[in-house]
Amino acid sequence: MNLRGQKIGPYEILEEIGRGGMGVVFKARHEKLGRLVALKMLAPHLAGNPKMRARFLREAKLQADLIHPNVVNIFDYLEEGENAFLVMEYVAGQTLEEMLLKKGHFSVEETLHVAEGVLEALSFMHRKGVIHRDIKPSNIMVTDTGLIKVTDFGIARLAEDEAPITQVGGKVGTLFYMAPELLKEGKLSPAADLYSLGVTLFQLLTGRVPFTGKTEYEIIEAHLKKPPPEIEKLNPAVPKELASLIKKALAKRPEERFKSAEEFLVAIKALKGAQPQSSRVSPKSPRVSLPFSFQRRYYWLLLAALALILLVFLWLHFHKPRKGIIIPAQVTLPSGGVGGGRVLAPSVLTGERENLLPPPKPFEKKVKPRPKPISHKGPRKQVVKPFPEGKIEKSSPQRGEGGWIIRK
Repeated sequence: MNLRGQKIGPYEILEEIGRGGMGVVFKARHEKLGRLVALKMLAPHLAGNPKMRARFLREAKLQADLIHPNVVNIFDYLEEGENAFLVMEYVAGQTLEEMLLKKGHFSVEETLHVAEGVLEALSFMHRKGVIHRDIKPSNIMVTDTGLIKVTDFGIARLAEDEAPITQVGGKVGTLFYMAPELLKEGKLSPAADLYSLGVTLFQLLTGRVPFTGKTEYEIIEAHLKKPPPEIEKLNPAVPKELASLIKKALAKRPEERFKSAEEFLVAIKALKGAQPQSSRVSPKSPRVSLPFSFQRRYYWLLLAALALILLVFLWLHFHKPRKGIIIPAQVTLPSGGVGGGRVLAPSVLTGERENLLPPPKPFEKKVKPRPKPISHKGPRKQVVKPFPEGKIEKSSPQRGEGGWIIRK
C-alpha cells in the first residue's frame, strides 16, 4: 500500500517506515506546524473487525495517559473512512532487534543502560496500572542520542482487566518472551513484564533467547519447566552480579522475582554505578566505544576549543604589534588640531590613516649655545676714573663720546 503524498487530516504522509501484524507505520509531517510524527494505521483487513478496531482504540487511550521520556508518546487518534490512525511521536533511531542483527550482542555497559531505561518506563506504567505484556527487542527503541523508548502498546492491559489475554498459536515471536503464568493460567501481573525484560536482557548479552524449541509446545514447556542456561558460560564477560539479577527476573514463580520494577531498577543502578566505565547505546555504529554519539562530538569540540585558546594565547604572547596611536571609542579631536574636530573610531593609526595626526618628531638633544667671545674691535666705552673733588660738569662730546669734567 503506497500512501505517499496523501493527507490524513492535517498530516502529509512522507514514507513508510515500518510494518507489523496489526498495521503499517508511516512517517508524516503536519502541514502547518511542520512537526514530524509517526502515523500507525490499522491494517485494512482488520479495520472492518469491530473487536480489532476497539483494541486499536484502547491502545490509543492507554498510551495517551503515559507521558514519559522513556515511552513513545501519542498525540491523536484519527479516522479516515474505514481506516484508523494513531498519531505518535516520531523517534529517529533503531529498535534493539535491528541493532542485534548488526551487532550480534551488546556489551555489559550497553545492556545495563537499556535495562535502566526500560525499567524507568515500566515503573511509571505500573504505577499508572498499565501492564505492557509485550516487552521484547522489537518494541524497544534507541534514539540517535541514546535514549531508550518503549513502544507498541497494542496488547497492553489495565491491571484490573480480567478479560482473557493469552492466545497461544498467534504470534510465535512474542511467545519467546511470555511469562510462564501467562502461558499456563493467563494470570496478569506486573511481574510478567519483568520476566519479559529478563528474557530481553539475556538475549542482548548472548545473542539468543534462553528458551527455544522447534514447536510452540516445546517453547511453552521450556518456559514452564526448564531452567535458563547459565549466562556466564555463553558470555564470560558478564559479571556474576548481573547474571544473578537476570536469573532472578527469569524465575518461574512470580513471587520469586523482583517485587516491583522499582526494586529491579535500584539493583540495576547499583550495579551500573559499580562498573568502571558506563556506556550507552548509539544506533549509529555497530560497536560502541563511547557512551553517546553526541558525547563523542562534544569531546572533539572541546579539544578544538582548547586548541583555539592555546593559539590565541601564544599569538598574544609572542606577537609584537605595530607602532601607532590608539584612539579610544568616540574621541573627538579639538577643532584646532589635526583632524579638525572629527570623531574617530578606536583603531591603531597605521598605513593610509597615519596622515590624520602628525608623525612624532625625532628625538633631538638640546645643547645650550656657547657665549660668543668679546671682540675688541670698534669703539670702546670710556672708563670713568674717580673724580677729584670739585664741581662736576658734563663735557662736550668728542668723537661721539660723552664724558664728565671737574671745574675747581
